[in-house]
Amino acid sequence: MKGLIFDIQSHSVHDGPGCRTTVFLNGCPLSCKWCSNPEGLTLKQQLMYSSKKCKLCLRCINNCKSNAIKAENNSLKIERKICRECKDFSCAAACLSEAMQISGKFYSVPELMEVLNRDRHFWGTDGGVTNSQVSAIH
Repeated sequence: MKGLIFDIQSHSVHDGPGCRTTVFLNGCPLSCKWCSNPEGLTLKQQLMYSSKKCKLCLRCINNCKSNAIKAENNSLKIERKICRECKDFSCAAACLSEAMQISGKFYSVPELMEVLNRDRHFWGTDGGVTNSQVSAIH
């Protein structure tokens, strides 16, 4: 059994008292207008793209097995409907500038506990763990 987590922030001081580790879980069902973590709404991994980091090397296009990425007008266009069905993400693996990254990683309980145990000595007496967002387990 594994849960989909889109981020783990060590040394967080904004999500509870003291220094803590915040675990951001995928699958929030709320869809709040003010959501500051929209990448956590789905229960699937997804491709994130930063045009600022992109060098237009086109390695992503050459490695996209679903042909969801095109170069148009000196920029990339991603067909999100096609991209959402991809489970390969070879485009992100081919990106040397980290302009394409995968949001979400599946963690087992022992894998997550390894991260939390690593951070434990930073929490002090006031800190701890914050689980952010509601999630389903796969």
